[in-house]
Amino acid sequence: MSRLWWRVAVLAEDAQCVVGLRLLGLSGIWSVPPEESHDMILEKAPAFTAGLLAGVLTACEGHGPDRVMLAVVGPISARARENRERLVRRGPMVLGIAVFTPKDDLQSHNGATAQ
Repeated sequence: MSRLWWRVAVLAEDAQCVVGLRLLGLSGIWSVPPEESHDMILEKAPAFTAGLLAGVLTACEGHGPDRVMLAVVGPISARARENRERLVRRGPMVLGIAVFTPKDDLQSHNGATAQ
């Protein structure tokens, strides 16, 4: 049970960090991709659907409520962690110029796939 609460706490921390970085990005203080405001809406449904499906399948296998909630939180937590890591890598803006733009973001904007 303590593992579940730890995962929920980490999810809450990652989510708050992402919200803060996105707000800094929307205000021009932090470097975010131009499509960030669009992506932050579109990413919710797939993450929550994956969590719901994982929870239902875990419950159908006969596992207890704590295991079901771990399955639900897993995909949502993974997406929040990916967002946090991606946004932290981008860094702050200095005089309106991004100090550092990760290589994977440059490749995705040029039509190439990130490796």
